Amino acid sequence: MVDALNEMKSQLMELNQAMSGVEEEFAGLLNGIHSQNRESAVNFLKYLILRRTDFRHLQLFLHENGLSSLASCESHTHRQIQVTLTLINSSHR
Repeated sequence: MVDALNEMKSQLMELNQAMSGVEEEFAGLLNGIHSQNRESAVNFLKYLILRRTDFRHLQLFLHENGLSSLASCESHTHRQIQVTLTLINSSHR
């Protein structure tokens, strides 16, 4: 169980790190987006990071442990990853 929990945390931290660097990584693309649409564009890029990852095992583990399986987090992708990490860290100290 501890190994599975550590693997889950590791996957979530990798996703969080990748999402944290989106604005820098795609600065050139985002500079061409109107300011009113920038937040949505950033969220969309973060969502694409999530979806390019095969995280079915992670989703199952999250669901089995009463956490968000990240199945419908399109409108708040990065925040859902952060909240899930916080919950895991606070409940398994």
